[in-house]
Amino acid sequence: MTLPKIPSPPSPDTLDLLIRARSLLEHAVSHSTSASGVDPIIVVHGLDNSIEYLVRIIARHIDYELLTGDSLEKSGLLEIIAKLNKHLKANYAVALPHFEDIRVLRQARNLVQHAAIDVAKDLIHFVRITQRFFDAVVPAIFGLQANRLSISQLIQNPQIKLYLEESETHLKQAQYLESVEAARDAYENAYLSHLAESRLRTFAPAAVSLNRSTSPEESYLLETLADELQSLRLGVNPTRLDRFRRILDHIPHDRRIDERGNMVMMRPWQESDAQFCLSFANEYALKWQLDTLEPLNSQPKPLDQYRIDEFVDDQSIETESGLGCGFGGLEGRDGQLWYVGEKTIGTLRGLKVGQTYRWGSTHYKNGVISTKISYEATLTQFHLRVATTRPKRWEVFLWRARVPFTWHRDDFADGQWKSASIDLNKADAETLCTLYPIDHEAAAKVIALRMALGEITSLEQLERISGISKQQLDWLTMFTHR
Repeated sequence: MTLPKIPSPPSPDTLDLLIRARSLLEHAVSHSTSASGVDPIIVVHGLDNSIEYLVRIIARHIDYELLTGDSLEKSGLLEIIAKLNKHLKANYAVALPHFEDIRVLRQARNLVQHAAIDVAKDLIHFVRITQRFFDAVVPAIFGLQANRLSISQLIQNPQIKLYLEESETHLKQAQYLESVEAARDAYENAYLSHLAESRLRTFAPAAVSLNRSTSPEESYLLETLADELQSLRLGVNPTRLDRFRRILDHIPHDRRIDERGNMVMMRPWQESDAQFCLSFANEYALKWQLDTLEPLNSQPKPLDQYRIDEFVDDQSIETESGLGCGFGGLEGRDGQLWYVGEKTIGTLRGLKVGQTYRWGSTHYKNGVISTKISYEATLTQFHLRVATTRPKRWEVFLWRARVPFTWHRDDFADGQWKSASIDLNKADAETLCTLYPIDHEAAAKVIALRMALGEITSLEQLERISGISKQQLDWLTMFTHR
């Protein structure tokens, strides 16, 4: 069998393994910056594992077992390195470096595992040795630079991948604050993307905004609890998340888009800050990508394209499709969750709680108008917060008290007007019965009241009708106009 050449580029599968070996190293390095508690154990095991992982990849890449007939399945790390060194020296005049240092690291790993020693003071040395091993071996065997092996190459979402690559570039250029910011952008977008179908993501803002004006402290507590619960659901390590957030809290106010202040960094930004944030963003961007399931109702053929254009008092509200939702049927109150960009946030910030506006939406199917809806409602609660810093995007939730008898709906067929919603003071009994809970008896009573009064102008008048249900009253007031 012919000897493979080295250095030689890895296959796609081998490149994937190399990136994972590098990610093991980066994960260990991130824990070395906060060496307390179990962190030294995590670091030593992580460094040792990353070296063994890389060494076994090398053995596969150079076809060691096929060429020699020697199985490495039951061999330990030091034995594998010794065998590979003998083979590489004999055939390529190449050797795997730092053997004695790796032997000491393996000894430390075994001793730490049995709580025999504390290696906290030696962590930086072990980190440097492992990094130097990667930096020497990867170019020699694969013709690649070790620092070019990054999780970002495995990320499929182009936006998240771009931010991770930016963070890597800034880190290499010693632009540590900029690296932290790019890592934040990657994490925020990965987090929001993975939460697309989460019920907690949609219901938590509704609950938080309900008492924002009457009890801001309780609202803030509820928001914090919801965030913590969401992070735990997604498998985020709480200790590392706290460190990540604390680093982000030090980003200067003039480089943020939220309205909160910032903690003052009492020292220069350091490589360890950027390294930790990049490793954290890398870890969860990849984890959530691997956790993503195929859509439940995937279609082999393209579906019809639908679009909804929201507006308030004829001002357009541009929202992000697939993330927002509405809440209705709550005794004349409805809620709306939107994710909006910089173009729209100014319009929403101009809204005043307690003021009445005309809200509405225009619906399109394959680019052709199908429905237009509008109604009046008083803004009762309003809450917003930053969803992603880049692109600038806010999570907005508002509660509205519907004004009775202001519902207008026009339906279209092939772009041409077809029908309108019900005018309570003009509709006959058959038309009133098209409202879901209205039966013939209720419709007859509504018409009798209308004939007696001349026209119906208030909910109180409808409440005079004997035997009419609360649900029927809601539909008559919320889904008709006069």
